[in-house]
Amino acid sequence: MSTINHLPLTRTLRRQLYDHSLIGSLAEVIRRWELVRALIIRDLKVRYRNSVLGFLWSLVTPLLQMVILTFVVKFAMDVKIPNLSVKILCGLIAWTFFENGILDSCDCILNNRDLVKKVYFPRAALPLSVVVGNLIHFALSALVLLIWLAAIGCYPNRLFVFIIPLMIIQTLLLMGLGMIVASLHTFYRDIKFVLQALLRVFFFATPVMYPVALLHDKFGRFSAALERLYMYNPMATIIESYRMALLEHQVPDMSLLLPIAAISLLLFIIGYQVFLRHEWQFPEVI
Repeated sequence: MSTINHLPLTRTLRRQLYDHSLIGSLAEVIRRWELVRALIIRDLKVRYRNSVLGFLWSLVTPLLQMVILTFVVKFAMDVKIPNLSVKILCGLIAWTFFENGILDSCDCILNNRDLVKKVYFPRAALPLSVVVGNLIHFALSALVLLIWLAAIGCYPNRLFVFIIPLMIIQTLLLMGLGMIVASLHTFYRDIKFVLQALLRVFFFATPVMYPVALLHDKFGRFSAALERLYMYNPMATIIESYRMALLEHQVPDMSLLLPIAAISLLLFIIGYQVFLRHEWQFPEVI
């Protein structure tokens, strides 16, 4: 492998070098976990370089957003919902993980162009490390949520364990989407601008700053069918499942969560295959 790293690669050789199956590529990424770990640490250091508060921004930012959105929804829009602030905070933390994971994945190949051009390594490590790095931010932000829950007297019970499968489902969803957008953005540099616009719309179509219960009366006599259709938005089901497990001490709706888990796994497989199909071309287009 060290010999290959120092030879100029032709298109044919490069394509053969990166001709992996999904299982083979995943196995190689796992074998090179130290590379993934180094990429995660580097990205975290770069993000907070020359920052006075450093990782504390992971805690301060969702709190500030929660205060603003709570004021808008509760006072400006006069919406009366119990424990609205903590419900908004729960939605914001999950949404921030989703949004940052996708947008950061867009640039992961371009930001590592020197590494991609010069040496062989499993390129899939780049979007995967980006998502795992944002998962760490999500975990740090979740500390704020737990503190806020304790402040209002809502302590976690045994249903708290549901946060683990929910995090796995959301991470698989993000990894699949991240690999797709990383591939597309490498070839078409306006993909990130399109995504930023779509995510702004998607934010309001997802129950981030309001619970789904608020929509019951809005759906009219087609309430059940429309609500179920609405909940097939993966982030809608994931966010509401977090709220049910952490805030309402209820088991998430498995009739919705299991299909979303299947969709997330399918997107992970599709995204990984798309990435593997095009990764050998990345050095040519960057």
